[in-house]
Amino acid sequence: MKVKSVRLILRRAGMWGREMSMSELCPDTSARARKIEKTILRKLASMGQSTVAKYVGVSETTVSRWKSEPAGRESDDTEIQRMSKFLACLGLKTVPIEYECHDPKTLEAMLTLAQQRMSQLKSADQLRWEGEDE
Repeated sequence: MKVKSVRLILRRAGMWGREMSMSELCPDTSARARKIEKTILRKLASMGQSTVAKYVGVSETTVSRWKSEPAGRESDDTEIQRMSKFLACLGLKTVPIEYECHDPKTLEAMLTLAQQRMSQLKSADQLRWEGEDE
């Protein structure tokens, strides 16, 4: 969609040229934003502010401010809260790196195949590898 089209739609809806709330821009993101913030803060606590600060290239004080001080005059949100809302609005989420993300359809197909195979088994002996000693 072109920018002019978006402006026209927003102007007709009375939303162009005025500050829009997060709920107007991205409905149903508050709970997701809180989960993202919680994940970020938990990981920050486990890694330590100084480690994160060194990696990002800022002072430990800056990381501390991201957690506790309002990010700007227009909001009481901290920088981490603002970024959490930003990610939620974009439809993104945070997960630990050791987690793997899979398409639900793929998981459903794998579960179906596993259930089919398990229904064919008569005993645990059928689960052994060929040539495996007892």
